[in-house]
Amino acid sequence: LLNILGGLDKATSGEIIYKGKDINCYTQSQLNKYRNVECGFIFQEYNVIPELNVFSLYVRFKSLTCINKF
Repeated sequence: LLNILGGLDKATSGEIIYKGKDINCYTQSQLNKYRNVECGFIFQEYNVIPELNVFSLYVRFKSLTCINKF
């Protein structure tokens, strides 16, 4: 379910409405922007810096994407 809400997987039926739009109809570019700006995942076990906690990973990600919406 989280993968579908995050735009990583497509729903096989129904709609996923976010801000009045069905994300199942998004192009790859729109999905990338959605995941980058609106919804994202922080993986704590895979390919992360072990010395950082979740908040530190989030701050680092936001600084790399030049989006400062806390």
